[in-house]
Amino acid sequence: MTVFGLGYREHHTLHMQQILRQYNLLPGNISDRTALFTGLFSLSKELSEEEVQAIEAWLRNGGEFPAPRRAPAYSETLRMGLSDDGEDEDEEDGDGEEDDSEDSEEDEDEEEDVIMGNTLNQESSGSLLNQNRGDQHALIQQQATTSSNQNAGNTESKSSSTDIECGICAETLEVSEFLPSTKVTENCSHDHEVMVCLECLRQNIQSTLDEGALHRLNCPFCPELLSYEAVKKYSTEAAFKRYEYLLLLSSPHTVMCLGPNCGSGQNHTDETNPMMICESCSFKTCVIHKLPWHEGQTCEEFDTDESQIERLEEAEATAKLLAKEQSKICPNCHQGVTKQEGCDHLMCRCGKEWCFVCLASWDNILRIGGEAHAPTCTYHPRKVQMRRDQQEARQNQMTQMVHGGPVSDALERARQARNARIRVEVRAKALEAVEKRAKEAREETGAKGKEPPAKRRLKLHAPWEEK
Repeated sequence: MTVFGLGYREHHTLHMQQILRQYNLLPGNISDRTALFTGLFSLSKELSEEEVQAIEAWLRNGGEFPAPRRAPAYSETLRMGLSDDGEDEDEEDGDGEEDDSEDSEEDEDEEEDVIMGNTLNQESSGSLLNQNRGDQHALIQQQATTSSNQNAGNTESKSSSTDIECGICAETLEVSEFLPSTKVTENCSHDHEVMVCLECLRQNIQSTLDEGALHRLNCPFCPELLSYEAVKKYSTEAAFKRYEYLLLLSSPHTVMCLGPNCGSGQNHTDETNPMMICESCSFKTCVIHKLPWHEGQTCEEFDTDESQIERLEEAEATAKLLAKEQSKICPNCHQGVTKQEGCDHLMCRCGKEWCFVCLASWDNILRIGGEAHAPTCTYHPRKVQMRRDQQEARQNQMTQMVHGGPVSDALERARQARNARIRVEVRAKALEAVEKRAKEAREETGAKGKEPPAKRRLKLHAPWEEK
């Protein structure tokens, strides 16, 4: 059954409360969805078609609530039959004293109370006036439910005692859609009775895994992290696969397979063997170079290859470009981080908080103050200039990240030897080019028959040699 175009589960609790509040029909327990829904049903029968359509449009599109044109007759009925408790009791006491003083025949007289065309006898009127506010609400709910059953014929009232309100989405759902306990993990520290539904917990896990933030995969009500078993139990199959993938990447010994269409990874702890064989596809990967295994060559022999020297120079050029684009390396997970805007207080995806300028731990900064920053940091109270070797060390760190690992001595020696060879070859070619241009200039001068004007030779002296 639908009321104002929505069913029982589709109506939001706050929207139902707002509608009934505008018509002075709020029940005693405003969190009872059953009472709110039955009140809406009775209200929809009293309103005109135009007013019903206006409320339906407000529920669909939002905006300003349409002002009620008139108070419904149902509201007047409730006010006539249910006055304030104090006044009702006074009237009853007065009637009782009058009844005691008069003949007993008056007790049999019938007093008619006309409410919406129905006649209530003295017995029903007295019982109605003796009800407290909780009983009044029960009577209202029963009356509205009876009216809805007579008009719809199939209205089913759900008992609110078996429903629970979710502490996240504020929806009242059945017990089967909640966790069996208020604590999401075994070590949760909260003692309140607020519960979270399974759908909200699944969405919380999914959104956290989409961001790759394992350090924020905790209970919605306390900082306790979810265990492996809890994530497996409450997440979807796709979300749990991503969870296992992120766990694998967080391990310092994880090496990803470079095989085509594989995408798996595994831990490689054998430092004596640089070759990793994938357990899924048997593809061989070099864990030192993070490249496919170089068959027939050792790692030192592979470093002397011309392609490796070019790869190193490309990594250096990329590192310089990243340094200009405000990029740093996280001191905890050693992954590259680029800051586009905002302050220099940075939180990495791994959960580590640090200063973007000097990489100092933010916990130390909060505990010690500005002295916790590096001496070369802008925020240090006695800032000093960074030395050249410190700049080179930071540049080498960025190069190693882009290159995939530290630069070996064999690769550095191979690059120096290649550069020395190039310098010898370039100098010989440069000298040959200079001699060729000089010869062409002499031939051109001889053809014209004139000697070129002698150029004035500058005599340069060092500053300390000047007189």
